[in-house]
Amino acid sequence: MKIIPRPGKIHVLLDSVDERKVGLIHIPGLHSEKTRVGTVVSVGKDITDVSPGDRIAVSFYAGVNLLLFELGETGLTDRNRMIIPGEILGNVAEE
Repeated sequence: MKIIPRPGKIHVLLDSVDERKVGLIHIPGLHSEKTRVGTVVSVGKDITDVSPGDRIAVSFYAGVNLLLFELGETGLTDRNRMIIPGEILGNVAEE
């Protein structure tokens, strides 16, 4: 499935977050309220700051979750987000 964002919107696929365990308590990675890094999948018209394939950082609360069934996965995932340019915290450069 391909999503074509409306003008002024950006479709981002966030990197998966590692789950962790503290003692006997299991903390799911999806509930980690930290800055998330992702890859721009597609952009709507009028978006010039980023392009598909760019790596960006967004806050945990940025955008709207797109609950999509991804091929190869066992269920719904909230890694897909639709954001606006103002929610981008910065570009990520691989060192």
